Amino acid sequence: MTRLCQLALLLALGTLAIRAVAADPVVSSSGASPTRPQLIDEARAAHKAGNHLRAAALYRRAADLGMTPSLEWALALEQEEAGAFGDSYLNAQQCARDVTADRHLADRDRILRDCQDLELRLVPRIGYLVIEVSGRPEGVEIQVAGQTTGNVPLGIPHVVTPGSIAVKARAPGRIMHWENIEVAAGQTRTLKLDLCPAPDGSGVLTAAQKQEIRAHYQRASRDYDLGKFPEAIEEYQVIYEIDGDVVMLYNLAQAYRLDGDSDRAIQFYRRYLQRSPEAKNREAVEQKIAALEKIVAEQRRAPVIGAP
Repeated sequence: MTRLCQLALLLALGTLAIRAVAADPVVSSSGASPTRPQLIDEARAAHKAGNHLRAAALYRRAADLGMTPSLEWALALEQEEAGAFGDSYLNAQQCARDVTADRHLADRDRILRDCQDLELRLVPRIGYLVIEVSGRPEGVEIQVAGQTTGNVPLGIPHVVTPGSIAVKARAPGRIMHWENIEVAAGQTRTLKLDLCPAPDGSGVLTAAQKQEIRAHYQRASRDYDLGKFPEAIEEYQVIYEIDGDVVMLYNLAQAYRLDGDSDRAIQFYRRYLQRSPEAKNREAVEQKIAALEKIVAEQRRAPVIGAP
């Protein structure tokens, strides 16, 4: 086991809470899913109101129904206004490629010029991150939080918005790993990761695995205290997968309960009691289960109100 594997998560200060900004629900007058033109109209209204995050999210939804170069350009502009320079640059770059390939596009010269101008304008405002994983284990997946480009290939500069970049790495048979790295505008940084092996089932944890548990628990506690329950749930799950600590089942139940998922909370409270039959807090847990079962029963009895 390398020293990097043992110390990697000690260097991380916690996961940066970067979330994709979802648009408020848009519903057509008939109650059906919004059409592409409706989403575009809503995006334009959000732009006029100065809500560029919402406008970008709406344009993204419209693009999922049908992307065009002009829509790519509009999306990139909103992302620029929202400070998502990495995504904006990538969309402007793709816009220029699509326009170049479509020789029959109406107003082709103007759209191409607009996309290229935006791409050039963003060059000094982006950074690059190169990620390497020791041994390049089979099935490794890398995700950069806050980016919309999906899995990141290894060893290739990846465009990012400058700041604290949260990187998540996973591979079969390895412990999931989070790490933050600062990338400045115009800078290229290389992040080298060593994914620690998952426990072998013997019950004996290595020093590196224990360090991973501590790092994950610190993040889980911070997320829980801040009310970021989905993030805390993910951290508790990783800890449980590493060492099977039954207390994590209770923590998962608590986080699901506070996140409003009564069914999942009941499930994990029961698993906790099954795995820990002599639990000193059994009575309190059973009371929580009973209270949640009443909530679930009331929700199921409540009438379903259809769309007008």
